[in-house]
Amino acid sequence: MIVIDVSVLIDALFNKDPERYGKAIGLLKHVEGLPLYAPRVIEIELIAVSRRLGYKSGREKLLRLTRRLPCT
Repeated sequence: MIVIDVSVLIDALFNKDPERYGKAIGLLKHVEGLPLYAPRVIEIELIAVSRRLGYKSGREKLLRLTRRLPCT
């Protein structure tokens, strides 16, 4: 099982730094089809960082991204 940190999702969603974006997308493609895990705090971190970066969409839209990951 692979543990995904919120920084990978943030870098893949918000292309603020091209190098980090490329690494995040590369990692996500590499682990495609493998079992993934994320700590439950990923939901809070994703919302908080997204707001700081200026993402204005609703909380539910962001949370849909994390629902595909088993969280505990």
